[in-house]
Amino acid sequence: MRASWGLFIVIGSTLLLARAANAYDESPPSEAEKRSSSGKPTEILQEIVVTATRRSEEESKVPISIVALDQAALSTSGIKTISDVANYVPGIQFDTTAGFGPTFTNIAIRGVNSIVGTSTTGIYLDDVPIQTRLAVLSFWGNPYPLLFDVDRIEIERGPQGTLFGAGAEGGAIRFISPDPGYKTYTGMAHAELASTRGGDASYEGGVAVGGPIAVDKVGFRFSAWGRKDGGYVDRVDPFTNETVEGNSNSTRSYVVRGALGIRPNSAITITPSIFAQGVRYNDSGAYFEYLSNPADNEYKNGRLLQQPATDNFYLPSLKIEGFLSIATITSVTAYFHRWGDLTLDATSFNGAIFGPYVSYGNPLGPEYPARYSDAGPSYFKTKVDLFTQEIRASSSDENARLRWTVGAFYSQSSQTDTETVISAFYAVNLFGMPPDEPLLFSQVTSKDTQIAGFAQIDYRITAPVTLTVGGRLSHNVAKFTQAQSGPLASQEFPYASGEQSETPFIPKVGLAYQATRSNLLYLSAAKGYRVGGANQPIPLAPTPGGCPLSEQPPPFDSDSVWSYELGSKNRLFDGRARLDGSVFYVDWRKIQQQIFLNSCAAGFIANTGSAVSKGFDLATEIALTEQVKVGLSVSYIDAYMTKTVTFDGAPIVQAGDAVGSPPWVGSPWNIGGYAEYGFSLLSDRAYVRVEDFYRSENPGPFNTQVPSSPLYAPEIPANPAHNQLSARFGLTHSAMNFELFANNLTNARPPLYRYQDTVTSTLFADTTLRPRTIGLTATYRF
Repeated sequence: MRASWGLFIVIGSTLLLARAANAYDESPPSEAEKRSSSGKPTEILQEIVVTATRRSEEESKVPISIVALDQAALSTSGIKTISDVANYVPGIQFDTTAGFGPTFTNIAIRGVNSIVGTSTTGIYLDDVPIQTRLAVLSFWGNPYPLLFDVDRIEIERGPQGTLFGAGAEGGAIRFISPDPGYKTYTGMAHAELASTRGGDASYEGGVAVGGPIAVDKVGFRFSAWGRKDGGYVDRVDPFTNETVEGNSNSTRSYVVRGALGIRPNSAITITPSIFAQGVRYNDSGAYFEYLSNPADNEYKNGRLLQQPATDNFYLPSLKIEGFLSIATITSVTAYFHRWGDLTLDATSFNGAIFGPYVSYGNPLGPEYPARYSDAGPSYFKTKVDLFTQEIRASSSDENARLRWTVGAFYSQSSQTDTETVISAFYAVNLFGMPPDEPLLFSQVTSKDTQIAGFAQIDYRITAPVTLTVGGRLSHNVAKFTQAQSGPLASQEFPYASGEQSETPFIPKVGLAYQATRSNLLYLSAAKGYRVGGANQPIPLAPTPGGCPLSEQPPPFDSDSVWSYELGSKNRLFDGRARLDGSVFYVDWRKIQQQIFLNSCAAGFIANTGSAVSKGFDLATEIALTEQVKVGLSVSYIDAYMTKTVTFDGAPIVQAGDAVGSPPWVGSPWNIGGYAEYGFSLLSDRAYVRVEDFYRSENPGPFNTQVPSSPLYAPEIPANPAHNQLSARFGLTHSAMNFELFANNLTNARPPLYRYQDTVTSTLFADTTLRPRTIGLTATYRF
C-alpha cells in the first residue's frame, strides 16, 4: 500500500501527543515559571495570529493545516520570493521551466497539480484573489507578491473553497500586509549586498514607515523596495563559444505600497491602499547542456537572441470595516491590473518542427541553427484586468456558543494573451513569404465572471467540542474570443469564440476537540474547485488533416476535490515546544486534462481524469534551552492517477501514473530542518542558524514513458533529489541587526526542469539552483 505506514505513524503520534498534553498542568504558567534560575526569561516559541477563518485567531486554535510565517521568520530565513516560501514549507511544489521563459510557473499544494486551466492554488494579496488563467497562449503563471514589509504569509494546506472560493482547490497562499499605525511610529530601513559564485553581485535596499497622522484617528503605512539579482549564466555565441553577455540572467525588482487608515469613530475603519510591483528579467536562466560544465560552475546559454521579460501589476483596494455589537461587517473593493511581455528565442523549436522539410543546415541536427540570420523570435504579451467585491459579516462574540460568518463575492476578469511568431528563414524558404511577416499571430481574450454567496458556522456542542459547517454557492461564466492569422494559424477559424457556465456548491464540515488548553484535535471534510472554460475549435475530418471527431469539443467544466483530514496541534512544556501533524486523503475528480490527437496535431481540454493524493505533514519546533532552538518539518505526498484515459488510439494517462508530466511532477518527500544557537557577544545578542531543505525524486511511473503516448518524452526525467544547506550569523546591536549569510552553502547544482523542443531533439537545456551566495544584510528598526 502506498505510504500507509506513514499515515499510521502520524495518527499514532497525534494520539500519543494528545495524551501527553493532558498529563501536564494546564494552568497558565506564572511569571516565575517562565524564568530560569538565572532570572532571565526562558525561550517561549511565538504564537502567530492568523485569519484563515476570516477572523483573528491563534494559529494553534485553527483546525486547518497552516504554516504562518511572520516578519521575524521571513527575515531569519532570508525568504524573499515564492520559490523561497515553497522551499521552506513542505507540501508546496513550485515549478519553473528551462524552455518557456522565466515567467512560466506553476504552483501546487498536496499534489493537486495542473498546468492547464486556472490555478489549483489560490493566491491572495490581503483579501483579494489574484491568481490567473493559464490560457493556451499564456506563458505566465500566477503573480506572486515580493516579500518586503509583509506582516505575514499564511499557507493553508487543503481546499479552502468555502471561505475563499474558486481556485483554492488544493489550498491557498495569502500575503498579509501590515496595518497603518494609529498610536506609535514604526518602521525600518534595510540593505543587502551579496556575491554569487561565478556570477555578479546582488543588492537591495528598502524603507518602510508607518504611524499616526492623528492619534487613533488617521494612520498610514508606506514602503518602497528595490533589488537586483546578479546573473550567473553566460549567453554565448553557439558557433564560437565566445561570451556575448556575461551573467546575462540578472533580474531587477521593485515593490511600492501605501495605505491610509481612517477611523471617523470607534465603529468604522476605512483603509484605502495601493500595492505595485514590477520584475524585469534580463535573460533566461536556462543553460545548454552541451555548452556548459556545471562541475566547474560554467553555465552557458547558446540562444541566438536575448530573452528579456517583464511582469508588472498594481492593486488599489478599499477596505471598510464596521464594528457592531453583534457582528463585524467588512467590505473589500479592489481592482487588479497586470501586464507583461516576453521574448522567446524559438529558433531551435522552429528547426525541430520544420527541419524535416527545410533544414538550417547545421550538421548537429535540424534544431541547431547555422547562422545568426536563422534566429526566430516569438513575442508574448499578457494583460489582466480583475475587479472584485466582497462583503461579509462575522459574529463579534468569540466566546459565544454559536459563531458565524456570511458573505457575498463578485468578480469580473479579462485576460488577453498575444503571441507573434517570426522566422525570417522559414518565412522565405518554406512559406515563400516576406522575411518580416509573422508565421503566426494569435490573440485570445478570456473573460470570467463569478458571483457567490457563502456561510460558515462554528457551534460549540460541549466546552471542548466544536462542529463546523459551511458552504459556498457560486455561479461562474467563462467566455473567450480568439483571432489568428498567418500560415501556422487555423485557416478555418480566423475568429472563434466560446462560452461555459455552471453553478457549483462547495460544502465543508469539521469537528474540533480542544482536548486541553494546548492540544487541539480536528477532523474535516472539505470540497474545493476551480472554474471551467470553453475549448477553441479544431479542424475536423473530412477536412485534409482534420481531427477524428464528429463535432467540436464541448466546453469543459470545473474539476473538484474532496479532501479528508485528521490533524493535531500541540503546544507543550509551557510553550517551549510545538508539534503539529495531519494526515490527508484527497479525491480529485473530473480533472481538466489536455487531450492530444496524434492524427491531426491538435488538442483540447476535457474532464476525463481522476486522481488520489494522500500523505501527511508533521512539524515540530523546540526551545531546548534558553540558547538553543531546533525545528523539523516533514511532508509526504503520494499523488497518482486512478483512471486510464485514451483518445485517438493513444493513452493520455494510465492508472497509477504520477500526477503531472515530467519535469512538472511533485517531490513525494519534503524535509526541512534548522538549528539555532543564540548567545551574548559583547553585551549584544547574536545567533548562528543552520537550515537544510531536501526534496526527493518522484519515482513515477509517468505518462511520458509510454511510447504510444502523444506526450512520449523518455529523455525528460523528474527533477533529481536535491537539498539546499544555508547558514546565517546574526548580531543585534540596539536597533540595528546585521546578518552574514551563506545560501546553498555546498554549492549544490542539480539539473532541474530538463527541456527539449521535440522528442527527437538532441538539444537539452536545464536550470539549477543559484550557486553559493554569500552576503551581508543590515536592518534598522524603530
